[in-house]
Amino acid sequence: MSHVLERFRLVTKPDFDGIACGILFKELDLIDRVADKMQVVYLTDDKETLEWARSRAVNNSVGLLAPQPDPDPDPDPVASLA
Repeated sequence: MSHVLERFRLVTKPDFDGIACGILFKELDLIDRVADKMQVVYLTDDKETLEWARSRAVNNSVGLLAPQPDPDPDPDPVASLA
């Protein structure tokens, strides 16, 4: 049995710093296509990237694990009586 060494590129947040949103989405689409051949894990707290991932998760193109936004605090009960 032969072992084949595969090379993988580590992509980090600084790789995407300063990229316009439209270009960022195209780059993320490219990573999504690569994920057809190998597992890709991308960790981020970037709002645009999470927006992209949510749009792809709807049709199961990508799996997304993201925290849910904090719910709005309870309104002031006194203000609601006014």
